[in-house]
Amino acid sequence: WKQKTWKRSSLVNLIRQWHSIETVFGLMEHYMTTVKKKNYTRVAMLRNDAMYLSPIDILKLDNDNGDKNDQQHNVDDVNNEHFVIAPFANYPVNDRMIYGPYEAIKIWATQRFNLVEQRAQNKANRGMVMHSETFMQQSILPAMEDLGYKQHVHPGLCFIRTRPDSKALYNDCRTQGMAKGFEKKSAVISEITNILGRSCEPAVGKKGNSANLLIQC
Repeated sequence: WKQKTWKRSSLVNLIRQWHSIETVFGLMEHYMTTVKKKNYTRVAMLRNDAMYLSPIDILKLDNDNGDKNDQQHNVDDVNNEHFVIAPFANYPVNDRMIYGPYEAIKIWATQRFNLVEQRAQNKANRGMVMHSETFMQQSILPAMEDLGYKQHVHPGLCFIRTRPDSKALYNDCRTQGMAKGFEKKSAVISEITNILGRSCEPAVGKKGNSANLLIQC
């Protein structure tokens, strides 16, 4: 109730999202054990309603080349000890995607209902118990760290949310944080048009918080 923009529909959509994430992870586990018959050691949870403007290699901590012979500057997570999140939409952390060690990501995907119950019983941060990003920072990520894994913010990850009507929230990578290489609006628009092979224009739609941040492609 402290999040004034929340409505009853916000809670319904959040519960649906949690169910979807847990179900998808369960399907992956079923495929892994019954079809692939191999254990995954590193996995990613990625939205399918987004356009990814930067490459995603789930082994890497950064898109720079680094020095593979120098552990301090090696951008590959060779010891499989980091879970990786994006550098923008920090409200207070980005909860829109993640990749990293299998056991860490399993908590991210499957333990939300259990952990939010504990959070409610402990009366932690009353009024913000189910606020997604706050819950992520205060409950989900610490549970992953309790297994010995480390949080890492990938400085160059950039992806934007898209809509079924060919609109996109082009400013996502530049809001509440910044993805390296996408500091300028022109860089974002340029990458979108390069991927799609067609131009984009400011979207015309209903007034609202995101109205000025939509483009039509």
